[in-house]
Parts: sequence; structure tokens; C-alpha cells
Amino acid sequence: MSIVTPEPKTDPSGSRLRSRLHVGPTALAVAFAAQLAISLLIVLSASLGLSGNPPPVWSGIIDVLLVLTLLITGSRLNQLVGGATQLRSLLVAYKLGVGLFALTLVGFWISAGRVDLNILLPGLTWRVAVLLWVLPSIVAIAHRESPGPVSRARGQ
Repeated sequence: MSIVTPEPKTDPSGSRLRSRLHVGPTALAVAFAAQLAISLLIVLSASLGLSGNPPPVWSGIIDVLLVLTLLITGSRLNQLVGGATQLRSLLVAYKLGVGLFALTLVGFWISAGRVDLNILLPGLTWRVAVLLWVLPSIVAIAHRESPGPVSRARGQ
């Protein structure tokens, strides 16, 4: 199973143009998870005061770049699935989202008084929104349910 495969492009005359790399849906889902984890670490370290008070400017710049890559990766994942996730994927994503919400509340309770909520809440809000937006597609990719390009890649 190849993660990245080059696909040569040709113009109408048949001459070869530049190669275009295709990244598989599983690799995109892993990249999305890694980007989200790094972004969460940045906001958690800033809200806990681990990176100084106020946080350094470079961490904000890196976080904004991660936002852009996270949105691009999430959009691509949703494109691959094609918006046609099955009910099972939606139910699994819903259960994961509810569990994530419960864990977040437990985390707030455990860390009460140590976290700067003025930094944590805005950062956590959009990250959770992006995760919930993309989670059904990730579940569909994990279950290989999509009727779109993901299933065609498996030969179905």
C-alpha cells in the first residue's frame, strides 16, 4: 500500500507535463490528527503558562499556519468522502464527539484555577468545531464506507 504515488500529467498532444503527487485518504487523516494534536499542544501550553506569560509571538504564528493547513487538510478529507457518509459513520462520530465533550469537562474540572480560560476557550472552540466538521469523514475513511474516490481506490 503506497501512501504517495506520482501521477504523470500529459497535455492533449500527449507530451508529459509535471508529475502530481496524490496522498491517500489514510495518510491525510493521520496528517490531520497530527496537525490537530500539535495545535492543541500549543494552545494548552499557552493557557497553562508553560511557554511564558504572555506566550511568544512565534507560537502564535505557528498556530495560525497550523490553522490554515488544518482547514486545507480537513477540506480535502471531506472532498475525498464526498459528503456521502453513511449513518454508521455519523453515529460513531457523534459518540466520539460526545465523549470528547465529556473529557473536556473533566479536564476543566481537574485543572481548575491553573488554566487561563481567556486563551484556552477561544482556541479550543474552533479546534473542536473543525474536528466535529471532519470527524464523520475520518470515520468513513476508517470504515471505508464512502461511495466516492475512497472506495474507488480500493477497487469497489
